[in-house]
Amino acid sequence: MLDKAKAVLFDLFGTLVSYDLDNETPIRELFRSLSKVGLELQFEVFRNAYVEARRKYQAIRYEKLVEITNTVWLSDALENLGVKNKFSNTDLEKAIDDSFKPFCQSTELLAGSLESLKASSDRFKIGVVTNFTYAPVVHNVIKRLSIDSYFQTVAISDEIGYRKPHPKIFEIVLQALAATPSDAVMVGNDPLEDIGGAKKLGMKTVLVKSSQYFENRDMAMSTSVQPDMTIQSMEEFLRLLP
Repeated sequence: MLDKAKAVLFDLFGTLVSYDLDNETPIRELFRSLSKVGLELQFEVFRNAYVEARRKYQAIRYEKLVEITNTVWLSDALENLGVKNKFSNTDLEKAIDDSFKPFCQSTELLAGSLESLKASSDRFKIGVVTNFTYAPVVHNVIKRLSIDSYFQTVAISDEIGYRKPHPKIFEIVLQALAATPSDAVMVGNDPLEDIGGAKKLGMKTVLVKSSQYFENRDMAMSTSVQPDMTIQSMEEFLRLLP
């Protein structure tokens, strides 16, 4: 399969990069950052409003396959609390940046990822296609982990406006790599977003099973999506290279 490929598209988080993320820490960091510039609310009041906004936009994102950035969620929560006019856009962006710092610091390359990128870069054009609500985090992480030089293009749902499995985000990467679906391979750990989305365009696919995300996935939702190949880790991907 890879011997006929001209381009390889990689998912990022859970495929190449591990991370530690809980739902509570980012909210506490948001609250701490905004409190420094005038937020005068109890944490639980702020938390409840933010969680409600997150649920609202998450439903829209998954249903319509569009991306809605964290600043929109935060702005909506503050609006509902009646305090949005206290904060500038710079305040909101600084709070979002602060909220993601623990996540960025927790990221590490999964075993076999660096070796796979090095070997792949000698053979193919390489791109990243990732769903993420705040693009600066992705750029920060790939630079922090010193893998940015391997990618000819990086497509982030926050910048594109569409989320995997929407075809648009894949098409943009393929165009940037001057590749067609028939000569490209998608490597990812999400059966629906990575594998299902790429296969609808006619791409070959490799599902990486050994990741924290995959292990927690409700596989009953994805039994109809069959990858062209399944591997346990990026270490195994190295053995697929021609």
